[in-house]
Amino acid sequence: MEAFESAVRAAFRRGSVPEIVDNGVTGQIVDTEDEAVRKLAQVLSLDRRAVRRRFEERFSATRMAKDYIQVYRSLMRRPLLLTDADPGIRMVRQLMEASVNGFEALCLPIEDRKSAEE
Repeated sequence: MEAFESAVRAAFRRGSVPEIVDNGVTGQIVDTEDEAVRKLAQVLSLDRRAVRRRFEERFSATRMAKDYIQVYRSLMRRPLLLTDADPGIRMVRQLMEASVNGFEALCLPIEDRKSAEE
């Protein structure tokens, strides 16, 4: 993963490579060594800044924190099988909300917090 952060690569179509490499944007996915050699000129011509931007969009800690917050907030919006009239359920819901807000405050820069709520 770290190698894809700032470097342009030719990578073999194995494991998670197709999920990580945006073929033609952050690298080239190849099936053979010969194909890797043939794709070398294309790989070297890719824009390193674009590679870095795509990495930040898809794999940065901020992006992942936003995704977690979105999941937590969606879970908090779901109806509970037990009613909020039960003091224990109210307390659990309040603790969940405080935890999500605290996680958000710790993990996200101020300008990103609003977009995580959407």
